[in-house]
Amino acid sequence: MAPTRSLCSYSFFIASFLVVVMRTRPVLEEYMAGIFASGAYDLRVGGYIEVGVIKGYITALDDTTIIVKDSRGLVHIPYTITAHILFKRVKPEDGYEIRSLFSAPWSRYREGLRQCAESS
Repeated sequence: MAPTRSLCSYSFFIASFLVVVMRTRPVLEEYMAGIFASGAYDLRVGGYIEVGVIKGYITALDDTTIIVKDSRGLVHIPYTITAHILFKRVKPEDGYEIRSLFSAPWSRYREGLRQCAESS
């Protein structure tokens, strides 16, 4: 009787393992695509990429997605999309987008600006 019980538990283990693998296939697919795609396509942070209608600079390379700074904000692009859709990549040496915010205290410069406007 011991071999039947062992065979039954072994079959249950194999069946449960197959169910887990089948349910986690999309996550495993994204993770494996991330491992190979970032090296194969030479994607780097700061590079400019165009995937379909999404155009922007790569801000981060996650395990499963490329994070792009688009005009709408941060966009997560799965690595599997790069296998199905043609995309354009520009090296970081070809251009950068630098934005800096400048703020000045308006009350401090108001009188000086008013005097300049009156003297003109």
